[in-house]
Formats: sequence, C-alpha cells, structure tokens
Amino acid sequence: MKNRLAAFEFAVLFTVLPLHYAARAAPLDTLLASIAAEEGAPSERVRLFMKRGQVTDVYYIDRIRPGRSRVLKNPRQGGMEMIVIDDKQWLRTGTGAWQAGSVPAGAKAQAQPSLSLMLKNGLSNASERDEGDGRRVIEGEISWSGSASCKGKLQAIVERSGRPFFMAFVGECASKPTEFRQAFSYEGGFSIEPPNQ
Repeated sequence: MKNRLAAFEFAVLFTVLPLHYAARAAPLDTLLASIAAEEGAPSERVRLFMKRGQVTDVYYIDRIRPGRSRVLKNPRQGGMEMIVIDDKQWLRTGTGAWQAGSVPAGAKAQAQPSLSLMLKNGLSNASERDEGDGRRVIEGEISWSGSASCKGKLQAIVERSGRPFFMAFVGECASKPTEFRQAFSYEGGFSIEPPNQ
C-alpha cells in the first residue's frame, strides 16, 4: 500500500529532496522523485475529481490515515456515496440508507496501481519548466492499459520542496472522454469516518 497511490478506479487510470534538484533533473525524474517523497512520508489529504463523459465523480483520500476513502458518484444528480475504511465499506443509495459490507477480495490491489510504473511505462514527450516561485511544471503525453486503454495529456506541478502539488489528465479511456484533477496537500476539513447508522 505504501508504494501505491490511492485513486480507486484510476487503475484503468514523495524523503526530503534538495530545493533546487529539479533544475538538473529530466522531467520524468522530477516527477518520480516527487511521488517517492510523498509515498515515503505521506502527510496530505487528497481530493480527486474524475469526469467521464458528462459525469463527474469526487474522491477524498486520507493519506494521513491510510485506508480511508470517500467517493461521491455523480453528486450533481444525487448519485451513490461510498465510504471505505480498511476492509469495510458503506454504500448510501438514493434513498439515503447506508448498507454495510466488506471490500471485495483483491479489489484494493486492482484499484491502486503504482503511479510510478504508470509514468515510467507511459509518459512520453515530457517537458519541464520553472514557474519562478520554485515550482516545476511537467507536461507530456501518457498512455496505459488496465481494465481499459487510456491516452491523453498529463500536467503535474511539483512544489519547491519536491513534493507533488497538483496533477491533471485530459484524454480518453475506453474511447470515452475522461478528465481528472488531483490536488495534493488538500487542507480542506474533511474527515472520513464510519457513517452513523
């Protein structure tokens, strides 16, 4: 789990570094170093927006307390809500009732691919630029195959400290338009707890 980035369905879909290391590193090296720094000492809460077609899902991932996630499926249309804590999950349907259950065997491993491997194997034509405030912006093309084939454009922002700040993908998965925006160091007050039943 330590070497995996929790992002649920993005299967289809940072160790302290010198402050100016990125000026000497290739774009992929900069990005991989930032991910390794986050994975080595996670301290962020992450918010992920995924859009497939015209449907947007929202994921909250607690990196401070690993194993806790909350998913809002198509919240604009009153879709399902899911809370996952370790091996337990709760689903809330349109009626508002919570249903408790267990996370299916093997689901976690399948849903949390190694982001480092995805980048090593799929990132191409990458470029890197300095934003002037110490942040680095990496842009390139990316493709990968999981339960569906995906390809598109990737943009990542790495903080001056060497840790990831933001990542975005625009492209398609299984020939369907797909976008995601992932914010690291998310400081908004969310807490992922079992629902009151």
